[in-house]
Amino acid sequence: MVRTNIKDIAKAAGVSTATVSYALNGGTGVSEATRKKIQKIARTMNYTPFLSAQILVRQSSQLVCALVDSYETDTNNDLLQILEEQFQKAGYQMLTTSQVLPELQQSDLFSGIIVLDLGLTNKRRQQILALNRPTIFLAGATAEQSMSIMTDNAGGMQLIFAEMQRSVHQRVCIIAGRKASYNNTQRLTALRELFATQRPDINFDEIVYPGYFSSQKAYQLGQKLMDQYDAFICLNDAMAFGIYRAAFERGLTVGQDLSVTGFDDVLMGAFALPGLTTVGFNHQKWAKAVVDQYLQLQNEEVTTTIHQLIPAELISRGSVRQS
Repeated sequence: MVRTNIKDIAKAAGVSTATVSYALNGGTGVSEATRKKIQKIARTMNYTPFLSAQILVRQSSQLVCALVDSYETDTNNDLLQILEEQFQKAGYQMLTTSQVLPELQQSDLFSGIIVLDLGLTNKRRQQILALNRPTIFLAGATAEQSMSIMTDNAGGMQLIFAEMQRSVHQRVCIIAGRKASYNNTQRLTALRELFATQRPDINFDEIVYPGYFSSQKAYQLGQKLMDQYDAFICLNDAMAFGIYRAAFERGLTVGQDLSVTGFDDVLMGAFALPGLTTVGFNHQKWAKAVVDQYLQLQNEEVTTTIHQLIPAELISRGSVRQS
């Protein structure tokens, strides 16, 4: 299908292309009658303006680039949807991509960048910052002259640790994620400090098992560890569901025979039996904070590293048996 352009509209209206451009982009020097005539013809011909042309007219872009590492997690998808809605309310459109697109990022199409990449490397971070666009990181350690609005992983682990401390089940182990993951590193570091100060009787390194943020991997671990442990701190919800399955196949009941916690508060946690005790973050508040700071970046030059943490919230359901 051939896309309608302003030359087609000019021919149909019997005017110059310059007149069409002025009429469609709010320019002066065009009578109201001519403007309405051209707009009507444009609608009839299903004309859609090219984004690059709009940017040239406005001398600015209202398009935000969101860089993500995965569309596969409920947390990412939910946050991205809310972010898109919040940006639309502020007059911006958001384009999400899971890959680095230098041609697009280095053009004038984007007014700035949102980075939700849990495996962000320092090299890639520097490449993004070198684009000299207003940038907000939602995951990954940040560099100088950048802004981050991230979840409080340490605060979340404190809530989980305190909840598990109240459990009747104290033979505890930790099902960890991928080593390269920012969230995994943050959560493990927080737990290590908590165990060092409050459970010095436990050798921390001996109770950490790699689940790679995978339900299947955690399920396989659970099959082997059920006889040794009765309390499972999982660093995301997906791995907690793997432990649920392993317990079910052993004839054990989560919340009675063993305690399990997750992290991230994915939707299925509320429907599991019993409901999964986990930690979540208010995505509406997170998205609003991102958009508010983004708008501020449009008018101000950031000269220092600015960090903002979104507080964690404990969602206590039935997967931890209290003493």
